[in-house]
Amino acid sequence: MPQVSLGASVERWRTRMQLAASVILLSLGQVSSGPVRWAADKAKCLAVGEAPIGGRGHAIVMAPCGPKNNEGSNVQFTTTGTGPIHWAAHPGKCLHMDKDSGTITVLDCLDVVSTSGAQFVAPETGNICLAGHPEYCIKVVGGTQLKVGPCTPGAVECQFSSVEALQHYARSEAFVDGGFFSRFTFFDDEDPTHGKVEYVDEATARSEGFIHEQDGKVYIGSDLKSKTAGHGRKSVRIQTKAVWREGLFVISLEHVPTGCGTWPAMWLLGENEEHPWPQWGEYDIVEGTHVTDRVATTLHTGVGCNQQDAAQTGDFSGHWQMGIDRKASNCDVGAVGQYGNQGCSQLGPKGSMGAAFNANGGGTYAAEWDPEAGYIRTWFWPAGEEPEDLVRGSPDPGRWPAPYSFFRLGDMCPASHFRDMRLIFDLTFCGDLGNPTFAQGCPAQAAKMTCEELVTEHPELLQGAYWSIRKLDVYNINRPPPPATPAPTQPPATAPPPPPLPPAVQPAKPEPQPELQPKPQPVPQPAAPSQPTVPPRPQQSHPAARAEPTPLPPADYSWSVWVLWAFAII
Repeated sequence: MPQVSLGASVERWRTRMQLAASVILLSLGQVSSGPVRWAADKAKCLAVGEAPIGGRGHAIVMAPCGPKNNEGSNVQFTTTGTGPIHWAAHPGKCLHMDKDSGTITVLDCLDVVSTSGAQFVAPETGNICLAGHPEYCIKVVGGTQLKVGPCTPGAVECQFSSVEALQHYARSEAFVDGGFFSRFTFFDDEDPTHGKVEYVDEATARSEGFIHEQDGKVYIGSDLKSKTAGHGRKSVRIQTKAVWREGLFVISLEHVPTGCGTWPAMWLLGENEEHPWPQWGEYDIVEGTHVTDRVATTLHTGVGCNQQDAAQTGDFSGHWQMGIDRKASNCDVGAVGQYGNQGCSQLGPKGSMGAAFNANGGGTYAAEWDPEAGYIRTWFWPAGEEPEDLVRGSPDPGRWPAPYSFFRLGDMCPASHFRDMRLIFDLTFCGDLGNPTFAQGCPAQAAKMTCEELVTEHPELLQGAYWSIRKLDVYNINRPPPPATPAPTQPPATAPPPPPLPPAVQPAKPEPQPELQPKPQPVPQPAAPSQPTVPPRPQQSHPAARAEPTPLPPADYSWSVWVLWAFAII
């Protein structure tokens, strides 16, 4: 038996430790996993073949991707964009390009991770080449085979679509799937914004036809038939059971509520018993009154959120709403020079709300809330004009035109103003915003009656008071996982026993749901600057306790230490 020197053993141990640490850190540092599609035929993907080559590793071939969002494990890869490309089903296996033979295989990462043949540059769209070697790229030959060779920019045989493993966003919820209302709870107390409305429970809403989901659409409406004899008109207000601290919210609407007397809104609200409104903020994504043709997007906070530095040019394409004597750029609900509870508010383009929106077949809004990037942004597209990446379910806001609404999160408005938000749909009538804007929004009707008289006595004028929703998707932001536990610097004399398997994660008991507090609203009256502000709304308690979603505990990466010890003694 050949003798191995102590120095050689130590060096071998160090090499294996370094390679093992590299693989683990690279594996833990991934963003996401997904197929790598050929741009010329997105039904074909890079795939791990069935037969190994020369007994070393499985070949990478072109193969059918499989059904969208249900692709097979053989086409799932993971990459950070520059470095090894891992086979997601077996993270210890990496792509390797043999520059001499021109073959592409998956091999043990420990054997190849430190070689140039495993260091790829995988741009969001384009060539996949070895880092520093643009002459060695993956290319398709004959539509079915893969070869290694030089690729010119734009050559179709070398173009791969967005590497889905690099997506910043991953869809976590698709609400319009037949179970839309199961994700919501119904608010049936008095309207905190003092609308001429009677919010009903789920049973009433279903029995009277105010809600339904069929043929891929969700309907949320109100009583469009009855005279109410001075009482509030029956309607619906719902909020999600889930809460968010960030995300991308995409909603495609076929119809928004419109008409004199209406005040619809889709908004995010954060609060609990220890943090009453507006401590955890409010983000009104879609809001309007009466027959307006421009959507209003607004933030409401406590003291310390000012948007005066959010530039008009470049950051967003919309317009500031006006306060009493200045633009409404201070999100504080008690800001000087703005109407009470007005917040900071921006207007979208013409046709983003109202009858024009509905006549054009609706449209799509995308609301991006990213506290780490430092902004809240909102886009609107008329139906049929949405970006292609959004249509295919791979949104990339960095490639979109400027949003119509943009708010900075940072020194002037800390991100801590917004957290644990629930998504809410409501449709109220008149109220704190609709009453004072009635004469300006509906002058012909205002000459004959009040807003509340119209709502209670003229259902024929409210036939447009309903939501029709085609899509509501929520995308989570892909964040890298926490770093692995540092490896020990010295090997143990003997290998310790393997750690026991961790028990299955048990769901925590649901916590009581925070009480829903009233929604603050601005009372703009440009024609009368001296109008008094709306007084603070009374805090209401709602007895129905609802289960609070419990996040999973942080991932435990202590297993990586034992992996390193195992490699140390091999």
